[in-house]
Amino acid sequence: MKTITYLLLLSTLSFIPRLNSQDLLLDGNIWVYHTLDWIEETLSPTYYTTEGDTIFNNTVYKKVYKSLDHDPLNWELENYYVRKDQDGLVYRLNANMEEILLIDPQMELDESIEATSHCIFTLDYIIPIQVLDQMNKRWQYSYVKLDPVDGSTIYSSTNGFQWLEKVGNLKHPFFGPLDYCDLVQNDTIDHALGCFFSEDQLVYGNEALCSDVISASMVNAQTDINIFPNPLVDHLFIESSTTRKIQEIWISDLQGKLYYQNSSVDNGRIRVDTHPFPASKYVVTLLFDDQSTAVRKIVKI
Repeated sequence: MKTITYLLLLSTLSFIPRLNSQDLLLDGNIWVYHTLDWIEETLSPTYYTTEGDTIFNNTVYKKVYKSLDHDPLNWELENYYVRKDQDGLVYRLNANMEEILLIDPQMELDESIEATSHCIFTLDYIIPIQVLDQMNKRWQYSYVKLDPVDGSTIYSSTNGFQWLEKVGNLKHPFFGPLDYCDLVQNDTIDHALGCFFSEDQLVYGNEALCSDVISASMVNAQTDINIFPNPLVDHLFIESSTTRKIQEIWISDLQGKLYYQNSSVDNGRIRVDTHPFPASKYVVTLLFDDQSTAVRKIVKI
């Protein structure tokens, strides 16, 4: 019965993505990758998030953090960083300060990448996905791994590498062709992207699967604090259903510029005049009477 359950679960990984205008490397994006062990019959999630910038060789990269249980105290900085250039190419900087190409959206069908002298990837499909008023692409590659001595085929796959626009690799976190060349193939282990969250919303994934892995902090954010509308135009309302009282409110842009502060909060429904705010993304920070905080992202249009 377990085997049937896992087969059904893996089949859900072809679900329809609910993409929006979010960027691949926004701060706070969360990817949940699942590892399925067919022998042990276990399914285990691993969480990844991007948060904060760093600079190497005068180039800005996004930091990548990893956790096995999504406990905020257990996030650990990975030993690589990622960036996307103006042409949409995505790179990863590894521990050896080597920049590895993850995806080149300018590749054409049947074009090949020779990741190493014995590992060749070919772009087989570019599948357009209509979502609301935009088209998003999924790139699918086949690859052949050759014996470096005699050139014979060691391993080949028609479904070796898939990348979804604005979401990322559908099998391994921040992997590119070169990573698959070095990957030891194991037919008893499967990997797949189960969920992708952006701005605390499920953007891509199977809702039944993701309902079990949404973090407690995200659930609490939905139930304890209500900030609406979002996106907003002229006014913002803040409601708290928790017994904690809001002591102070700050609203700043993503560069840290403060646009609103209120330390004399009349609890209940709080109304903020956002008419003077420029159209942009903002961070709302709430300080409660028990000195705990809550942070939410909003968009002014």
